Amino acid sequence: MASENEEVNVYTRCVMPLDVVNRNNRKYSEEVVQTALNGLNGQPVPVRLGMPRERRPEEAPEIHLDDIQGFAYLSIKDHCLVSELRIQKATDIGKFICKGLDDKTLVPAPFGTGNAKPIDGVNEISDFSLYGIGIIDRQRSAWETPDMPTGK
Repeated sequence: MASENEEVNVYTRCVMPLDVVNRNNRKYSEEVVQTALNGLNGQPVPVRLGMPRERRPEEAPEIHLDDIQGFAYLSIKDHCLVSELRIQKATDIGKFICKGLDDKTLVPAPFGTGNAKPIDGVNEISDFSLYGIGIIDRQRSAWETPDMPTGK
C-alpha cells in the first residue's frame, strides 16, 4: 500500500458511462451510482490489478492489502463515473499498470455489488455498492469507455 511519501502517477478517466447499456447488458443510472458514492462519504476506493474474487455475488469482494496498488477518488461528471486514479510507481505491478494506462491497453473498471432487475430486456442495476477499481485488459471492459482528459 502506498505511503503518503511515495510517488504516484495520477490518471483521470471515465470508468463507467451512466444511463447506457454496457456489453454485459447492464445499465447503471446516475441516481443509483450517486447513491453509491454518497455511501463512500468522499473516501477513496482501492485500485488493484484485475478483479477480486467474489465469495458470493451479494457479498463484498475480498481485497487483500497486498493487492492494492493505489487509490481512486470517484465523482460523476458529464454522465460518467469519473475516477482520479493514484497509482504507486515504486512497485513492479504499479509500473505495469502505469504503462498499460499510458498506452491504453489497460483500463480501469469499477467493481461492487448490486441487484439487477430486467426491464425491457436490460438488467437495470439498483442498490449498488462500489468497492474498488480493477485495472483490466481493455478488451475485457464492459464499456466502450470514452477517452477523458488524463491528469498524467
